[in-house]
Amino acid sequence: MRRIISETQNLQLSLQRYTGEDLSSLTLGELNELEQVLVHASHNVRARKFEILQQQMENLQRKKQLLEQDNEHIFHLIKEHQAAAAAYEEQNQVHVTKIEEVERMGMNNNNNNNINWNGNVSVLDQFPFSGEVQPSSVLQLATLHDHHNLNPNRLLPTQPNLREYTLN
Repeated sequence: MRRIISETQNLQLSLQRYTGEDLSSLTLGELNELEQVLVHASHNVRARKFEILQQQMENLQRKKQLLEQDNEHIFHLIKEHQAAAAAYEEQNQVHVTKIEEVERMGMNNNNNNNINWNGNVSVLDQFPFSGEVQPSSVLQLATLHDHHNLNPNRLLPTQPNLREYTLN
């Protein structure tokens, strides 16, 4: 127990000396030794402080790069959005202009069923069928074909001519 008390007193005395208290009992050699210990300790403190500051600088530079990348990405998204909005507005203006033209000409949806909502003429009105039955839908238009030009014996170029082969 005495040993522990003695060590505690020595540690308290050393602590007081390191903090600058109770230096009166020290000799010149002990003061020089204490000074060297404190210089070395302050050097270690400065080195550690510099190391921490370097780490913080590196972290801040990484954050800066990430923020710049995010900023650039957001900038491009905004530009794309603005371009899309401008294109939409332009397209909308074109549709409004077409509708206004159709209404001015007196050809709105109530008067002519072959004009769709944006003022375009339907597909069936673009292909006149002279002397033929007029199809009533685009599907019927696809099934119309010229029956007299079809030759049932004619083979397509991608099919082999089976008549040239003989069985032995």
